Amino acid sequence: MQIKSKALKHFFMMLAGKINRPLYEKLRFRIMRGWWPNIYAPTTINEWLLRRKISKKYEKAELSGAIESYRYIKSKGGVKVPNVLAVILDTNSRAHFDNLADGSYILKGSHGSGMIKSFEILEHVPDIPYEELNQLIDDWLIKDYADICGEYCYKSAVPAVLIEKSLTGGNGLALDIKVHCASGVPRILQFLDRRAGNLKRFTWKIGTDASITKIDMFKGELDSEPDISHSLLDEAVTLAGSLSDGMEYVRVDFMISDNDLYFGEFTFFPAGACMPLKNRSADIEFLSLCGL
Repeated sequence: MQIKSKALKHFFMMLAGKINRPLYEKLRFRIMRGWWPNIYAPTTINEWLLRRKISKKYEKAELSGAIESYRYIKSKGGVKVPNVLAVILDTNSRAHFDNLADGSYILKGSHGSGMIKSFEILEHVPDIPYEELNQLIDDWLIKDYADICGEYCYKSAVPAVLIEKSLTGGNGLALDIKVHCASGVPRILQFLDRRAGNLKRFTWKIGTDASITKIDMFKGELDSEPDISHSLLDEAVTLAGSLSDGMEYVRVDFMISDNDLYFGEFTFFPAGACMPLKNRSADIEFLSLCGL
């Protein structure tokens, strides 16, 4: 029932977007950010991102896909990627699960955002019925995420579903480090923790000398700095600068497992160009800090 409800929602989103995508995006922005966006002369980071989204402007669009970005990361070296055990390109997927050892896994759609499902293999059998897993894979493979959400970079990604080994061993979601980069220069650093079921975040601005300073920008920011190794933060900043070379703007996402960094994804339109910054002033400051 839940899958059908989401499919219906996606259908109406795609329909509205096809009728008038720019108007749909502006209305969505008005609802989520609280003001009508000026995409012709943007003064905030979300307006700037929305202009790019509507105009379909971005570099290295294929890197929005997990398959393509993992391949790119491996060619660059210096950071680990999740262990991909299977790449599913068609609907005959039962055999992929039969070959998995007992343990914790992630099912992930390569050609869009939000297509992710964790599952366990116990005594060689998934803890989610095969029929449900196969239906999920079938739905994801035919889903045109680009048309649904207007992020047309995903048109360049191969439609596929990946099976990855869980980075947390089934103990919830991994911690995230996200680095917002402009023209290959890291500008804003975020730490996200979803382990307790509610999102906690902390933000730093990155100086020209790569130093980091606390800055209160997003809704739901922690009051005190999280217990995280600054060496990991420094490593993420350095890697993000190298990986984002040649891109006017991209957010480079990492996950933490056993005190190691793993590449997550390249995000061209965080929150679909409606990042939950605490107010319009923070939205303006973010754009300024990025130098865009």
